[in-house]
Amino acid sequence: MTVVRLSTAFVMRFWWHTKAYGTVLIVALLALISVIFLQIYWSSRSMLQFVAHEEIGDNEWKTVSRK
Repeated sequence: MTVVRLSTAFVMRFWWHTKAYGTVLIVALLALISVIFLQIYWSSRSMLQFVAHEEIGDNEWKTVSRK
């Protein structure tokens, strides 16, 4: 009888820890994915601004040189 109670307690404790750590793991993964997405977003945004700045600069220079 004692073995059954110990094994049941062990299984219940393991199940509780699994659920708790699973929730923490999911939140950590979501945070990591968000940071990766923001890194990609900011990198692409800065690249696009750099390219757009060069194109605008070229157009302004051509506009000014034609006058």
